[in-house]
Amino acid sequence: TERGAHLVTVNDYLARRDAKWMGPIFHFLGMTVGILQDASRTEHARKAYMFDPELGSSQEDTSYMRLVLRQEAYGADVTYATNNEIGFDYLRDNMARSLADRRQRELNYAIIDEVDNVLIDGARTPLIISGPAQHDPQIYGELAKVVRKLKPTHYEIDERSRGISLVD
Repeated sequence: TERGAHLVTVNDYLARRDAKWMGPIFHFLGMTVGILQDASRTEHARKAYMFDPELGSSQEDTSYMRLVLRQEAYGADVTYATNNEIGFDYLRDNMARSLADRRQRELNYAIIDEVDNVLIDGARTPLIISGPAQHDPQIYGELAKVVRKLKPTHYEIDERSRGISLVD
């Protein structure tokens, strides 16, 4: 369908190993293979890898892997990745300032290896993105002053979703 599929596994080693094992078959079939690895190894998640059968190397970690922009790896026919990398990229994409800054394309299909580990054990660890504040911290003090002036007629509380929204 040319809409891509994700093969999700529990760690970088398995994503890399499996992509290299299956890469020659996918390449023979005319398909491309992306490989996501830990953000600290790929320029803070700006980059990823594509399987390239012509890039054999004595370095096991990067043999048959060509460094590319993360978007290109997500654009592959098959993208091997860990649940954490896909989850963090999802969070990063939802914080992106423009569509061009997003990494993932439309999510269509996923095959999950070791599903019990990914969906049960991995789900116990929350994904949290943190970093330096992008705004002047004084704005929070100003916003706190505004919030204190709000009356119950200015907002609605949704107990079920534990959310608050302003009323027109």
